[in-house]
Amino acid sequence: MLEIIWDLFEFCKNVCRRWGALLTGGVIAVAWLVYCQCTGKNPSMKVFYWIAGLTFLFACFGAWREQYLKNKIENLRGDILQVGLGDVEELGAWITIVLRITNAGLPTTAVGFLATVKSGEFCKVLQPMSFPENTAFVFQGTSNQIKRSEMLHEKLTKAIPQGESVTGYLVYITADISGVALNEKWPEITIHWDDASGKRYTAKNGEESDNPLHMTGIDDPFRGIADTPRPIK
Repeated sequence: MLEIIWDLFEFCKNVCRRWGALLTGGVIAVAWLVYCQCTGKNPSMKVFYWIAGLTFLFACFGAWREQYLKNKIENLRGDILQVGLGDVEELGAWITIVLRITNAGLPTTAVGFLATVKSGEFCKVLQPMSFPENTAFVFQGTSNQIKRSEMLHEKLTKAIPQGESVTGYLVYITADISGVALNEKWPEITIHWDDASGKRYTAKNGEESDNPLHMTGIDDPFRGIADTPRPIK
């Protein structure tokens, strides 16, 4: 409730500032002066009320448009840097995603991160899961663990500063398809999240060949190994 009152106060303050600038602006002042010089008398109060009403409407529109344009700008941009697919015994397909979020606007947070996964006839919305500390991943016979501190939700406990990026892992599990099946038909994955104001953002993955071997902003325990990671218990 306090936030709504504060927003209303800021809007009214913006309207008053614009209204005052319009009423005392150069065009109206010059027109008023020319009228007085040409007719030798001041405009009636009716004219003044019309001018005040019209300038008030323009001030309200200007204040609304300013906020509309701010909300229209995509402050947060998401890039899926890497997708890992595999199978977990008795659990189904395991999907790991490295997502980078860049903030071009004011400091804000990011929450949600539902994933829509499509592969052939398979289509499902998945919730991100907390990362188990004792889960290991294997690349070409080499087992390593992803640090819990590298999970995206661990890095988003505070707002993302303007002009900075945050990169981290997201983990999803579904029992409705196997990792082998997902690998055979490379999935189309869309991540959805919201900023602090509730604005919705999305990021989509590319082709399998787009997976990079090196990523910045994250501690990748499998740096330089080309195969897709698969989790083991």
